[in-house]
Amino acid sequence: MDNENSMTLGKLPSEWRNLDWQGIHQVSWLSMEELLTYNYDQIVEDRRGNNGRTLEPGLGAKSTLREFLGEWFFSDLYKIRDMGAKRIVFGFD
Repeated sequence: MDNENSMTLGKLPSEWRNLDWQGIHQVSWLSMEELLTYNYDQIVEDRRGNNGRTLEPGLGAKSTLREFLGEWFFSDLYKIRDMGAKRIVFGFD
């Protein structure tokens, strides 16, 4: 699947911060401030089709990013914030 083109999503809160950490080559992070102030009410189009194919623009399901992510995302985000975290680190290999 072409993940980069499967959602019509606005610019992420900041540029990816590519780090090389313990052999994982695509490690980055977003600050809690960036995650908490991002516009989750923007309309996005989920262009993921059957069999991992990306749908043409306009053929996907439209919703707000908030609806797409679901309440569990925000519940977990607020729990992480309340624990005092300053950033969330994520990685791909």
